[in-house]
Amino acid sequence: MYFKRTIAAVLALTITGAAYFPAVVSAPAAVVSYAVDEEEGFDEEYEEYEDSYFEFKLYPDHAELKGVNYGVPKEIVIPDTYKGVPVTEIGKAAFLTQKDIKSVTIPDSVKSIGAYAFYGCTSLPAVNIPDSVTKIGEKAFYGCKSLTSIAMPDSVSSIGDGAFWRCNNLVSVSIPDKVTSIGEYMFSECGSLESITIPDSVLSIDNSAFSDCESLTSVVIPDSVTSIGGSAFSGCKNLKSVTIPSSVTSIGSDAFWRTIWLGARQAEDPMVIVNGILIDGIGCSGDVIIPDTVHCIADYAFNDNRSLRSVVIPDSVTRIGIHAFEECDFLTSVEIPGSVISIGDYTFSYCERLASITIPDSLADIGGRAFFETKWLNDRIKENQMLIINGILIDATTCTGDVVIPDGVKTIGASAFYNSEITSVTIPDSVTSIGDSAFDFCLNLNSVTIPDSVKDIGSGSFSHVPVTSITLPGSLTSIGAYAFDECNDLTEITVPESVEFIGKGAFEFCSALESVTILNPDCIIEEPDLDTIRDSIGDIHLREDGALCPGSVLRGYRGSTTQKYAEEYNYTFIAISTGSDEDVTSPVEPGVSTKPGDANIDGKVNVADAIAVLQYIANSDRYPLEGQALINAEVDGTPGITGSDAITIQKVDAGIIALE
Repeated sequence: MYFKRTIAAVLALTITGAAYFPAVVSAPAAVVSYAVDEEEGFDEEYEEYEDSYFEFKLYPDHAELKGVNYGVPKEIVIPDTYKGVPVTEIGKAAFLTQKDIKSVTIPDSVKSIGAYAFYGCTSLPAVNIPDSVTKIGEKAFYGCKSLTSIAMPDSVSSIGDGAFWRCNNLVSVSIPDKVTSIGEYMFSECGSLESITIPDSVLSIDNSAFSDCESLTSVVIPDSVTSIGGSAFSGCKNLKSVTIPSSVTSIGSDAFWRTIWLGARQAEDPMVIVNGILIDGIGCSGDVIIPDTVHCIADYAFNDNRSLRSVVIPDSVTRIGIHAFEECDFLTSVEIPGSVISIGDYTFSYCERLASITIPDSLADIGGRAFFETKWLNDRIKENQMLIINGILIDATTCTGDVVIPDGVKTIGASAFYNSEITSVTIPDSVTSIGDSAFDFCLNLNSVTIPDSVKDIGSGSFSHVPVTSITLPGSLTSIGAYAFDECNDLTEITVPESVEFIGKGAFEFCSALESVTILNPDCIIEEPDLDTIRDSIGDIHLREDGALCPGSVLRGYRGSTTQKYAEEYNYTFIAISTGSDEDVTSPVEPGVSTKPGDANIDGKVNVADAIAVLQYIANSDRYPLEGQALINAEVDGTPGITGSDAITIQKVDAGIIALE
């Protein structure tokens, strides 16, 4: 009945406007699906509402608690439904720095607790998480210093980095047995944490996961764990007992720094070796012979050891980590055996007396500035401005003017031309990758041609370079974070269809950049980092660092990851033509409704939109629909705006159908 009445009202209004419209309108052929499946990574359209305390995003089948209004009570009870649909998510920063909240009741409808959700809720003593929740976001409970306990159900399978960082009074935690990774800083600076149970599901303990947990006295790492990140337990000054299983094959730098456990191991032997990994040699002196039980020299293992005179590396070693021998001032020579296939960034940097280095043909991966400020490197550069080892261009920082990289070079290494005075560079077809910061701060570089052979461009590779244009090859598959950061003369760029990944901030702070066109509709665009900032009156707000290209227009296909990114981070989006009759290339302005059926751009779909469509059909000059309004009005699946679109909109308003 409602549907018939509203259609009659629309037709009556059209007739009174002296406009011709046929009395009989054929039924729509199909309903266009505008909501994209969740497996493709897109959200459905939503509306925003607020009540006395809460702000919500309302989707067709669920609601997200977006935030809170002023005057929030100390005891929070989150409703399980809103406007007839379940509340399934506590959104990003929903309760950010609500310092007066004393308790929170989370209903069984909630499946996800978003990043920063309870960040800085300093008066919150406890939280009971229902067994409906599967995900806890990054820094969700950061700085909840009154939190003494938290019950995480077995349903939780994902916990974000820093989720309980600086929960100073948290005494004990049991991690659910579906969690596979203990993320960076997850329990860092939990000074009261006395015990932790790590389940067999965990495969990795990431950087600084338990750093500065000063009350932690023992930890048992299960057989499932294969890697322990840098500084994972550093600063746990009362940690006496550590059980490390043989399954652990990677241990990061300073993983147990300033622990009683490490001090006891150093007292037994200044060379601390765990599972074939040499994790600490800072106490070694004189001439050192590394035993053939070692297969990896860990990051920073001998860093700043000024007592080391010589070192013998056995054939058993396959990897030498970053900064491993950095600033070993009295090291004069080193022979890298043929077993080694990789050395990290700054491995031997600032070893000023290091004059002799033997490098095997097996070494396929040489980190950035691995030999920086060594006598060996400085002497080699005097002989030839480009140092090339095993097909890797290691250093060309003294090059000037127009440079031609010789054929046969496969990799332009990290920081290879950093801060050099080159004005142009010719890259041969043999090059397949350009390393991190390879051309960073080349302030005179105005011409770059990247050949079709290149597949990867590293992080910060062309940052601060004054090129006015650059053509990315069709072979390219990956663009690293901040790759073209602060290229202030770059006005536009097209990312080819071959590119599968674009790192965060790839075109950040390019002040002249007007548009970025991304041709791969499924390209993964890395999201910015979340961080907090304190304003002039001391309030904390959430900010995003590493946006793709702030202020620029994003161009891509409709339904693409580019459009998703544009809508999420408030960019103007322009759809590029697919060649079909249904394609529309008008821009989507930030904040403008893209809701299917919303012909009058008021954020709602109702009878007013059907009226707008019929008026447009009757007299488009007098009642125009332009840009996004015209796109929104096209809902029946056939090209062109017709009465069928008006009927479809009316069916949506009446609740008969939904545009999914």
